[in-house]
Amino acid sequence: MLTRDQAAFVESEVAILVASADENLVCDVVRACGAMVDPDLTLVTLYVPDLASGRTIANAKQRPRLAAVFGNVLDYRTLQIKGTCVGVRPETSADRAVVQKYRDALLATVEKAGRPRLALRWGVLLPCTAIELRAEEAYGQMTGWGRG
Repeated sequence: MLTRDQAAFVESEVAILVASADENLVCDVVRACGAMVDPDLTLVTLYVPDLASGRTIANAKQRPRLAAVFGNVLDYRTLQIKGTCVGVRPETSADRAVVQKYRDALLATVEKAGRPRLALRWGVLLPCTAIELRAEEAYGQMTGWGRG
């Protein structure tokens, strides 16, 4: 389970990477384009662009252990969440709204950091797939979150 502060961080304008591994333990990493935490603070929905995430989605279905890293591009605070994929589904219209809000906030933050070219590379690719991750471990480089 996450804390409310961790959930707020996950849903903020942070860069997000999702890591998976295939049956041979070959790693795959994809940039997510948004995340949501359920009210119980146990389920993190990660939105990954369909165009770039075929291997990650296949891995999540086959070997459901995943890790997601959330990093603030302004102060380098990070949070890693490890857990089990409990669902993979197509995006909904509500999910698209989350992704668009995330995209706008992240691009504004990246530009604020003085990296407008990076903002262009981080454009969100739609459509997306929602990967539902049961948060089982959380490690951060932030005061009070533990380390790992």
